[in-house]
Amino acid sequence: MPETLLIMLGIILIMMGVFILVFWGITRSVKVSANRDENANVKTGGVIMIGPVPVVFGSDKRSALIAIILAIVLMVLVIIFLK
Repeated sequence: MPETLLIMLGIILIMMGVFILVFWGITRSVKVSANRDENANVKTGGVIMIGPVPVVFGSDKRSALIAIILAIVLMVLVIIFLK
């Protein structure tokens, strides 16, 4: 019984976290679009991990470099914690 309770609590916390992130993103984008500046320069980058292989993307070199560094750190952490 206690294991089931902990599993349900974990699922609820994950769902609440996803909801908060989505809600924050929507409200943030509405605020940004309301105060949009015509000369705004947005730069993005990210990493998608497909198994042990990182797929890195970025809108400029600096964003892609930061994403590569974060991917390396993530891979090292996985190697450390899976041993």
